[in-house]
Amino acid sequence: MSMYQRSRALPFLLSIACVGCGSSPTATPVVNPVPSKAFYYENFSTTPDGAVPSGWVGGEKLIVTRVGRAQTLLISSVNDDIKDSASTPAIQFPQDFRVEAVVSMEEGSAWGGGCSAAFGLQVGSVSVGTNTAMCSMVIPYFDGDTAQWNGAIGRNATFALEKRANVFSFTINGQRVLLKRIADFQPPDRIRINVWGRQGRLEIHSVSASAL
Repeated sequence: MSMYQRSRALPFLLSIACVGCGSSPTATPVVNPVPSKAFYYENFSTTPDGAVPSGWVGGEKLIVTRVGRAQTLLISSVNDDIKDSASTPAIQFPQDFRVEAVVSMEEGSAWGGGCSAAFGLQVGSVSVGTNTAMCSMVIPYFDGDTAQWNGAIGRNATFALEKRANVFSFTINGQRVLLKRIADFQPPDRIRINVWGRQGRLEIHSVSASAL
């Protein structure tokens, strides 16, 4: 089965979760079509339960599990933080590209405070992502800059970083939240994901890169 045929297989989740958190996973399968002009696509459908995709580096606290199964990463205490990162295998990028991740971030605190989660994409010398603070406030970031954004992440949100020449845009669900011009961009050779969570749930459904 080729990399681009994986979307036809049974969907999987790459997820982190915690014991005692208020959120519960849904059994609704997530089907994300392969983006047009994709040169990298991973939806975890061929990854065995309990593993990370072949060739990925890191992800000690990330685990792939079938949609509808119980929580996948168990933490000994609800007060512990989850911090982890993982990188794809080496990828050859064209000059202009779009990197996309479909992510679910849900509140999970039964304690009334301290519920936070973060998801980030690092592509070459650029980092984008979002934090949630106190289970309600969403704070998108692009390198050192942050933005005000009134949307909610919730289920199946699409995070995307687009590069056209030296102009970069970061969008969430098609809404542009941050725009930058970067003259000294260092070309990427892989995609890196960064995650952090506390008393919440974060699921990564697919990661892709496509030419523009």
